[in-house]
Amino acid sequence: MTPSVEGTAGAVNSHAFAREEGIIVLAGKVAEKRALRGSEPGWRRWRRAEELRAFHEAGHAIAAIAMGQYVYLLNIVPDPSRLVGKGNQIQGGIAWTGRKPGVVTDLSAPWPKSQGDASKAIAIAWGVAEEATWRSILGVVRRWQAEAAQIVERHWYVVMALAEALEERKTLSASEVAAVVGPRRIPRF
Repeated sequence: MTPSVEGTAGAVNSHAFAREEGIIVLAGKVAEKRALRGSEPGWRRWRRAEELRAFHEAGHAIAAIAMGQYVYLLNIVPDPSRLVGKGNQIQGGIAWTGRKPGVVTDLSAPWPKSQGDASKAIAIAWGVAEEATWRSILGVVRRWQAEAAQIVERHWYVVMALAEALEERKTLSASEVAAVVGPRRIPRF
């Protein structure tokens, strides 16, 4: 399926955009799993739910920065008015990112029901997979997940610093994220 009617150049740009969004979406769960990794094989770290939410949102943020996007806001305060996924789970965190510099401050606006990260990644992959088959879509998601893992691993210390600040403050604005990331350069992936 071709995601663009603009011809090959448009399709390539659409594929690149979909890849970036897919990687950003999957980086949250990748960072969460990385935070649980033990120091020895067979061991697993114990982390509180709030810590895992902070790592999850920090993973999204670092992947967005690596993709050349801006982080507007990170938040780990669960909000019962924002439901995610098929089970109508309470959304545990927010990572607002985008391509243009700007500031997002209005968290009070009503939100529509949202997809979970895995469902969102599958929906994005569906648009760029070579075939509309489950195997092809899963292949795309797995490639993006591997790329997300590379970004998270390469910038793990920054993910940890951002997660620590997020857990402490609960919400980080764009300027606070920039202060935590600081002079560390995150090269475009």
